[in-house]
Amino acid sequence: KETETVLVLHAGGAASRAPTQMCLGKAWTSLPTIKNGLTTPLELWLELCGVLFRNIPRQACVVIASDTLLYLPDWKPIDLELHDSNTVVALAVPAPLDTAKNHGVFVIDSFDSSVQVLPCCAILQKPDLSTLQSCGFKYDGSDVAWIDAGVTIFSPQATKSFRSLAVEHLARCTKTGLEQLYNQEGRPGSLVDFSKQRALSVDLYTHVMQALALSNKVNNAREYKNRYADLAVVDDIWDALSSTRLRILAVRTGQFWHLGSTHELQQFIVDATLSNGPVSNRRQAFG
Repeated sequence: KETETVLVLHAGGAASRAPTQMCLGKAWTSLPTIKNGLTTPLELWLELCGVLFRNIPRQACVVIASDTLLYLPDWKPIDLELHDSNTVVALAVPAPLDTAKNHGVFVIDSFDSSVQVLPCCAILQKPDLSTLQSCGFKYDGSDVAWIDAGVTIFSPQATKSFRSLAVEHLARCTKTGLEQLYNQEGRPGSLVDFSKQRALSVDLYTHVMQALALSNKVNNAREYKNRYADLAVVDDIWDALSSTRLRILAVRTGQFWHLGSTHELQQFIVDATLSNGPVSNRRQAFG
């Protein structure tokens, strides 16, 4: 419903999984939760959502990559500037450069408190170490960068634009949209083959985030459209979102742990077992 706030939890990544896990995303999503024992990351995320998003306005949309864990020791309620604004807010925490090079990175001019909402100067996707060294900063004596923690919050106004884009132009990203087009075109061949040929591959962190307005420059339509010229709906994404500003919710003492690889998953389970559950081991687990 358009009057409701929407929470979207996704497992991240486009890689194929084992047949029993493919419908669920990352392998750990099917792990059971044992009372007073192993708690799945998904359950931890749902608990955290109740704290982080308690005061956001209705009709907002929150998208979370739940193949991560977050530790936010100094979290406090803060005005995310979502009311009556065309804004997207992304959560960022510091991470070592060796970790940041494998993730999205936000570039911020400066910060002066533990939790702030700040303008974003640039978005980098898996930048190399030399690039990170030029835009990173020192924290507790280490070189770090603001890593994309996988939390993206659309204000009600931005949600309306995004919803309109999804319904009108991104229908071929969904099973329902592909089935409707398949029926409209007289069911040519099998639905599977039709979908392989006609499905759209649109990425939130690439196509959507890169279209948002940054702090230090006027959006360059030609640059964006040339970069994604092979995407059929590139003009529509730009028209819908290029006037939406991107702001960064920077939590300086926050920590991030990714569970995207088999090694990371195994390490999580081992650490959780040795420490009688991941909650008591959060401080050691992230990084």
